[in-house]
Amino acid sequence: MTDNFYREFEDKHRGSRELIKSRLEVYLPFVKLLLHKSSAKPNRALDLGCGRGEWLELLKEQGFNAQGVDLDEGMLEACELQGFSVEKEDAISYLHGQKDNSFAVISGFHIAEHLPFDKLRTLIDESFRVLTPGGLLVLETPNPENIVVGTTNFYLDPTHEQPLPTNLLSFVAEFSGFVRVKVLGLQAANSIKELEESSQSLSLMDVLGGVSPDYSIVAQKQGPKKLISRFDALFSKEYGVTLHEITSLYEKQQNERATVLNQQARELANSVVHLEGQLEVKDDELSTHQAANLSLQEEMNATKPRIEQFIESLAIATNTVTQLEGQLGVKDDELSTHQAANLSLQEQLNNITQKSNEQSNELDEVNFKIDELNQSSHHWWTIADQQGNELDEARAKIDELHQSNHRWWLEVGRLKKELQTVYKSKSWRITWPLRAIVLVLRWLIMLPFHVLKWLLRPLVVITLRQILCRPVWLMRLKGTKNWFPKLYEKARRIALAHGLVGMPNISNSESQKGSLHMSSIAEDNDSNSNMKGAPESLSSSAKVIYLDLLSLQLSTKNGELK
Repeated sequence: MTDNFYREFEDKHRGSRELIKSRLEVYLPFVKLLLHKSSAKPNRALDLGCGRGEWLELLKEQGFNAQGVDLDEGMLEACELQGFSVEKEDAISYLHGQKDNSFAVISGFHIAEHLPFDKLRTLIDESFRVLTPGGLLVLETPNPENIVVGTTNFYLDPTHEQPLPTNLLSFVAEFSGFVRVKVLGLQAANSIKELEESSQSLSLMDVLGGVSPDYSIVAQKQGPKKLISRFDALFSKEYGVTLHEITSLYEKQQNERATVLNQQARELANSVVHLEGQLEVKDDELSTHQAANLSLQEEMNATKPRIEQFIESLAIATNTVTQLEGQLGVKDDELSTHQAANLSLQEQLNNITQKSNEQSNELDEVNFKIDELNQSSHHWWTIADQQGNELDEARAKIDELHQSNHRWWLEVGRLKKELQTVYKSKSWRITWPLRAIVLVLRWLIMLPFHVLKWLLRPLVVITLRQILCRPVWLMRLKGTKNWFPKLYEKARRIALAHGLVGMPNISNSESQKGSLHMSSIAEDNDSNSNMKGAPESLSSSAKVIYLDLLSLQLSTKNGELK
C-alpha cells in the first residue's frame, strides 16, 4: 500500500501508539537476557513490518541497535520522524541479504497472518539462519482460539490471509530447527487465576471472547547452555487465557450452579409437600368451622323472637334513659352552681391559709433573731468577764511594777550619793592627770581604727545597698545571721543609720494582742520603706545609738504587753 490507508486503519482499529508500546513490554524480560555488555558483539535486533516503530523505540531504550523493515510508506515516514533506522523492503528479501548469525532478536508483529503459508515458512527458515546462537524469534498474530476474533475481528483487516492456530505456528518453528518454542497469550482482560478468584459468574459471551485476543510464539535457537539456561524460568511460565481453561472454568461454574439449583429444587419440593400437609389440616379445620356455623345459625333462628322482644324492651328503656338524662342535665347545672360556690370559698380559705403561713414564718424569724441575740449577749458577757479578769491581772502587774520601780529608784538615789562622794574625794582630784593621760592614750590608740572605720563606712553602705537590691545576695546575708550574729547586727545598724531600711512599726491591732512585729532587713526595705527613721540632725553613731534605744523601748513595751 503506497498511501496512508493502512496507517490510519491501524491508528483507528489497532490502538494508539502508547497502548501498543505498553503491550509490547511483555517481551522485554526475554530480550534483556540477550544484551551483551561487551562492545565487541553489537546487540543487533531486526523488526519485520515495523509499522509505527513502537517496538523499535523499546529496543533502542534497552540498548539494542534496532533495524526496521516495512513496505508501507506512511509507516516508514512515521518511523523516520522518530529518528529510527528503517528501510522499505520486503521482509523475506531483506532476510536473504543478511549474513548468518547476525541478529540477536528478530520480531514480526502481526505480519504472519498477512503471508501465504509457503512464504511464512520461508520467513521462519531465514530467521533461523540469520539469528545468533541462543537468539530469539518473536512472531505475534491474532488468536483464532478466541471465537470472536477468529470469526469476526480477524477479517476486519482486508490484507489478512488466514488465521494461524497456535499449534500450527509452533510446529513450523520447531520444524525449522528452533530448540524450544513458547506460546504467550496476550491482551486478555483477566488472567484465569483472577477469573477463578472473582465471585462473578462467567457468561457465554465471556467464553466466546474471553480467550487472549492475540498470541505470539517466542522461538529460541540452539546456543551455549549457560545462555539457554537463563531463559528457563521465562519459558516455564504460563501466559494468557486459553480456550480450554476458560471453557473448563465455565463448565465448573455451570455445574456448581446446577448443583445449587438442584438443591433449591429439592428444598422447594419438600416445602410443597409440607404445605400440602398443612392445607389438608386447614381443610379439616374449615369443615369443623362450617359445621359449627350451621349449628350457630340454627340457634340464631330459634332465638330470633327473643331478640325482637329484647329490642322492643330496649326501645322502652331508651326512652326512659332519655328522660333520666334530661333530669340529670338539670341536676348537673345545679351541681355546677354549687361547685362554683365551693371554688370561691376554697380560694378564700387558701388566701387565709397563705397569710397565716406567712405570719407564722415571720414569727419564726423573730424568734430566731431573739435566740441569736440571747446567744450573742451571753457571748459578750463571757468576753466581758474574761477581760475583767485580765484587767485585774494587769492592775496587779502594774502594782508590782510600781513597787519594783520604787525599789530601783531608791537604789539609783543611793548610787548617785555614792558617786557624788567619790567625785568630792581627794583621791579623785589627785588622779585627774593620770585619767586624762589614759584618755589621751586610748584616743591615740583608737584613732587609726576610727579613721579606718570612717573610710570604710561609705564602702560598706554601698555594698549593703547593692545586696538589698539583689534577692540572691540578700538571702546569703540572712544565712550569716546564725553564724555571725554580731556582724549581722552591725550591718543592720549601719543600714538603719543610713536610711537603707525603715524602722518596723507596731500596729494598733498588734499592740492590743501584745505581739511585736519585727521584720527582717528585706521586709523593712520592701514594706516599711516609708516609715520614719532617726532624726537627720544626728551623726551616724548617734543614729545607731538612737535606733538601739528605740528597739530596746519597743522590746520593753512588748514584754509589758505580754
